[in-house]
Amino acid sequence: MSLDQIFSFLKAGIAHEAPDQSQPHKKCRIKEIGIINDDTVICEFYPYATKSMEIKIEIGFIMSIIASFWKENPNVPQNIRNLALRAFSDQNEELMYAISSRDTAELMCEGKSIEWLRNTIFQDNSADHRLAIAKRQISEIENAIREIVCSVLERFHGPLWWVNCVDTKTRGDARSSYIKQTGATSSDGSVLISYTYLLNLKKIITDNWSEFSFIFPDRTLFENCINDLNVIRRQEAHNRPITHAHLANLHQIYNDILRKISQHYPDVVSSYLLENWRSRISAILGEYSEKQRSRSIGREFGLKHNMDTVIETISDLSDVETRLSSVPVPPNNIDMYNELIDLIHSLKSSFEEMIDCTKVGDFSGVERAGQKNNVVSERIKLFTEKIYLTY
Repeated sequence: MSLDQIFSFLKAGIAHEAPDQSQPHKKCRIKEIGIINDDTVICEFYPYATKSMEIKIEIGFIMSIIASFWKENPNVPQNIRNLALRAFSDQNEELMYAISSRDTAELMCEGKSIEWLRNTIFQDNSADHRLAIAKRQISEIENAIREIVCSVLERFHGPLWWVNCVDTKTRGDARSSYIKQTGATSSDGSVLISYTYLLNLKKIITDNWSEFSFIFPDRTLFENCINDLNVIRRQEAHNRPITHAHLANLHQIYNDILRKISQHYPDVVSSYLLENWRSRISAILGEYSEKQRSRSIGREFGLKHNMDTVIETISDLSDVETRLSSVPVPPNNIDMYNELIDLIHSLKSSFEEMIDCTKVGDFSGVERAGQKNNVVSERIKLFTEKIYLTY
């Protein structure tokens, strides 16, 4: 059978299966099955689910069918190393991308779904995932602004800043919310500030602009950012859909505001965000390094290493790029993040050069690419150490 025949057979077979046995009339909706990068089968489909975990369950079901087919049919091409699935909404927006090695995909055939989840790379664009990102980023922006309002106004106006710098209506609304939620009373601005909303915070800052202009030099830009953020905030507060456009705009606002704040108040930026970024990068690079050690690829790369092993390494580096892009970057660390991405890209390019030179018999080119590989690998090692020394 040709690949096209295999894919047509698979598509027809999967289309007769129901991912949810309690709803046998709902068969898998396959969009297309094909091949990418010569070694990866990719299946595109329309899930019935809209929530992240439920989409992953449908992905796992379909992946188990494909993995089982490949395992039980020795006559199919055995150069296939990975299985990938892309889930689309009915409007053809990508909801989720998942990729597993064949060994990992076969875990689903054995009923080991937890192990499969742990070892599969997901890029999640589902609606509930976007909503969760929006809630987290909006909360971090609001809390950071509250902290600098307290810090700046107390620094310039002393302990009575809440009474002297905040308008009567904002104070009254915050006090009423505090009483309603706690049953107690308070006149402490550092407590009541937590019961203000985004537009309240905007008014406090603009009413006292001279004290905040060193953080936000452009008043119009600041006001526009907060107004745009408030639109997204209303969507998030009512659990309405957060679109890709909302998320892109929120990401820009998040970076702009928190970067400005962190330049003057670095401790205000969430310590969780910093620690999560550091630990995830270390874990991603550590897992890549462990794979390389198991393949004996590294400083001693030479002509003895076969093409397949190098191709696997290039695939690993593509996975590293994908995983790095999924980790939220602290606004003050974007330059460091870009440096890392450039290093990973250079490392992948050095392996690709090795393949290109090997194909044409340019063995001196292979050696030069190997030398470049060693240099970049060392820079990545130093980068990892720098992450720890930075904090």
